[in-house]
Amino acid sequence: AQAAEEMGHTVVMHDADIDDLALALGGVDRVVLAASVHRRRHPQSFEKLVQSQADALKKLPTLLYSVSLCAAFDEGLKEAQTYVDEMCDRTGFVPSETVLVGGALQFDKYQDYEAWIVRYIALGLRNYDEAEGDREFTDWDALTQSLSAYISS
Repeated sequence: AQAAEEMGHTVVMHDADIDDLALALGGVDRVVLAASVHRRRHPQSFEKLVQSQADALKKLPTLLYSVSLCAAFDEGLKEAQTYVDEMCDRTGFVPSETVLVGGALQFDKYQDYEAWIVRYIALGLRNYDEAEGDREFTDWDALTQSLSAYISS
């Protein structure tokens, strides 16, 4: 939102976890959707919002930022794309553009089971020392560039 505003655009935020399912899309010329992936899927509240607004969203250019740890690694991009494909199948909506975004490691926030999943499945036993703390994989410059390209297209 901050980057779009800095580019001179008006931004209206809608949080699928807090706000109702009604999106006021009148006067909107572009939509940016963003959601993280946990346990192989985007949040149900996000998918429910997208599904309920699919017809309106189909009439607008849409950019989806799908954030996952898998997207942080070249060998994980194919799997990260399956999360988007499965969301599209469930919601009946396919965004105009999709950007797979590398997420972050936040071991302090994980429960034991989540830490195990991240450690052995998402990281695929890569050499990462949890004692190093959290690690951000998001390439913020690339994200801003993709937003700029989308907005100016």
